[in-house]
Amino acid sequence: TGGGGGGTGGVPMAEIVVVRHAEPERRGAFWGATDLPLSAAGLVMAAGLRLPDYRLYCSPLGRARQTAEAAGRRDYIVIEELREIDYGPWEG
Repeated sequence: TGGGGGGTGGVPMAEIVVVRHAEPERRGAFWGATDLPLSAAGLVMAAGLRLPDYRLYCSPLGRARQTAEAAGRRDYIVIEELREIDYGPWEG
């Protein structure tokens, strides 16, 4: 059909990179929506990330924001819908 787009009818393809937060401090079997900070190992892990210079969307939880910041990114956009599942009484 021409126009590029890799067979998408001329619509440009988007690249999406999904990165989960680094290791949080562990408490209990499920931590879901409990706002645990990153562990010391998690901070080291996040500092080693090389996030592409794309628009970065982030969960409102501290461990997600800590991961982005430890990787050198402060220009993220917090999206409430990216919050993890709340396991209620099973957390902690």
